[in-house]
Amino acid sequence: MFLDRRPRGDDERGWVLVWFAIMLVVLLSMAAFAVDTSLWTYDQTKQQRAADAAALAGAVYLPGNVAKATEVATTVATLNGYTTSTSGRITTVDVNQVAGQPNQLQVTITDNEDNLFGALMGTPTSTIRKTGVATYDPPIAMGSPVNQIGNDPDITPVVTGSDRYPNLWVNVAGSDSPKANGDAYLAGSCSTSADNCSGSNSDLSSNGYYYTVHAANSGPLTLQGFDPGFVAVGDNCTYANGNNADGSNLSAAKNLPANFNPKLPMTTADIQARYAPVGDPSNPADPGQRYCTGDHNFASGQGPTTTYKVFGPATIAGEPSSAPATPVCTMSFPGFTGDLAPAAPGKSAPTGGLYATTALAGAPDPLVKYFRQWYTLCTINATAGSDYFLQITTGNGSGHNRLALRGFYGSVSNYPGTYAANSVNIYASTRMSIYANVASADTTTKFHLARLLPGSPGRTLVLDFFDIGDSPNNAVGSLQIVPPADSGLATFGAAGTPCTATPPPGTSTGPPWGTPSALTNCTITGVTTSTYGGQWIEVRVPIPDTYSCTVGSPTGCWVQIAYKFDKAINDTTSWTAHIDGDPVRIVK
Repeated sequence: MFLDRRPRGDDERGWVLVWFAIMLVVLLSMAAFAVDTSLWTYDQTKQQRAADAAALAGAVYLPGNVAKATEVATTVATLNGYTTSTSGRITTVDVNQVAGQPNQLQVTITDNEDNLFGALMGTPTSTIRKTGVATYDPPIAMGSPVNQIGNDPDITPVVTGSDRYPNLWVNVAGSDSPKANGDAYLAGSCSTSADNCSGSNSDLSSNGYYYTVHAANSGPLTLQGFDPGFVAVGDNCTYANGNNADGSNLSAAKNLPANFNPKLPMTTADIQARYAPVGDPSNPADPGQRYCTGDHNFASGQGPTTTYKVFGPATIAGEPSSAPATPVCTMSFPGFTGDLAPAAPGKSAPTGGLYATTALAGAPDPLVKYFRQWYTLCTINATAGSDYFLQITTGNGSGHNRLALRGFYGSVSNYPGTYAANSVNIYASTRMSIYANVASADTTTKFHLARLLPGSPGRTLVLDFFDIGDSPNNAVGSLQIVPPADSGLATFGAAGTPCTATPPPGTSTGPPWGTPSALTNCTITGVTTSTYGGQWIEVRVPIPDTYSCTVGSPTGCWVQIAYKFDKAINDTTSWTAHIDGDPVRIVK
């Protein structure tokens, strides 16, 4: 074997050094790319989490307070290390309400990241942009699209089934009332059979019912209740066989002399209209029908005390727990049972009832100043764009108090002329109990059920109804869940995704209330007292991907419930509504 040991020429010297230099550049470039890639991945993850956190934090203030949503989202982004800056390291934080989706908030964070080694290759910075979109399903508004919930008998003309006279009253039950009579959340007695009522009512709520008052403008806002105290007059306010319902003696009250009321001067015709008993409860034009709230005592005794408290303003739209714990106003009305116009032989005026000059113990005024009249519960110095909450609770007593609520700016004497469509809205928050007094048979009557905002396609509107169709007349009817008029949908429940309902009898405790079955056109048929009395049923309404509505209008986006029965209905029911799933969530 021969080895070539000839010396290398000058042209071959230094090639290792050149090779090493070239490889060093390559290796350093690869190292730079690897390090910068790791940093980009870390920063992208951090930035995405910051955008998501900011969007989640701000979304809960939508749709009502976009400015607050933006402020909170920006603050959370700052706490996570991202603040808009145009000098040095350029960072931007953009917060926007999503167009067409009023309860969605989009946060986009754009940051110029410094490259540690990439600068060697001529790329000193890299731009990273991450976006988080969160949605918030606020507590669902129920019952009314306007500044009033329940009937206004004083409005002229009275149009039954309208926003001003919707054929319903707000219902609150005394804690000793039987739950089977329709109020699921305030009635504490399980003396008769009802769902979730084995020994005690597991649905019972010490918080009563909350009604949200949304104030669009700043300034003094007056809240009033119509007939806010319990006064026993019977479900139908009837006069039969020489007797008045619940011993109220309305037949004598309607003959009281003109101008006997120190608060509300009235002519004889006014008095006869306001205090008359109902002659025919199946006739909507009956003179006594429009003022019959239907307060009814189920046992002897005074009847329940009704307490009103106003809280606010809220920091989170529609959420009572976000309001200050100290109420703005508190007012209570003890219950009254007995003769409204007692006879007093030998005296120029009787005493007691509507002639009482002193208030019942604990009441703010004599009975004559609030019975079957609008009475001011509170005046709020409202902040524009804020939510306030009217809480209604009851004390001991076996009876149902029926009433109406309204709110407005300006003088009472100018109402309703001072009311603007978007200035005040009052609605039940998530749940409510109503007393439906539909006098006409075989006529479809629609109630505003729940406001369904866009932004929930592919999810489900869940509706729970308690004791529907509990008619004293053995009526048979149907209930249909109707899409908002501005949604463009003819019915809910498209082919392949029908509405479903749990038919009675379900389980005695729940939910769930049994196996759901499909509904045609989202309609429940064959509703009778014998099948639905004291029962919870759950209706699930799939929300189509194409769902949209007019968010800017207070009457937009309202799902309705259509009642149609073959006889007059005088029925207390309880309703709840929510969107299934987490109310605050990331959608993009």
